[in-house]
Amino acid sequence: MYTKWGRSYFLVLAAATAWTLDKVGVMTKALLVFSASLSVYVMFSSTGRFSGADDQANDMLRKLRDEAKGKAGEAQRYSGIFGGIAGKMFGSSDDRAAATSGFSQSTPSQPDADSGPSWPSGGGPGA
Repeated sequence: MYTKWGRSYFLVLAAATAWTLDKVGVMTKALLVFSASLSVYVMFSSTGRFSGADDQANDMLRKLRDEAKGKAGEAQRYSGIFGGIAGKMFGSSDDRAAATSGFSQSTPSQPDADSGPSWPSGGGPGA
């Protein structure tokens, strides 16, 4: 589907498959064959009218991608500015995530679950 030959093969295959099905009407089959043949003609036309369409689309996508990268960089710059302001407003913590979220990291008050017995009754080696 990424090459002219692949798209052409797919369209011809779809048209041929339609002719093998009984539930598809004759008019639908004829229109599908016409559409496939017209599409193949346009894809391989040497008039140049449609030959630059893929290049134009790729250029447009490239420009949009570059613009999106620029906007993302700008947003990242603003988030750094606003993060610094929020850090100054809500505390002088050096941890930016803690300053912006309002929470700081702490050590757990309970021991690790794997360090003690696994059963409430004690279930240790002497039980």
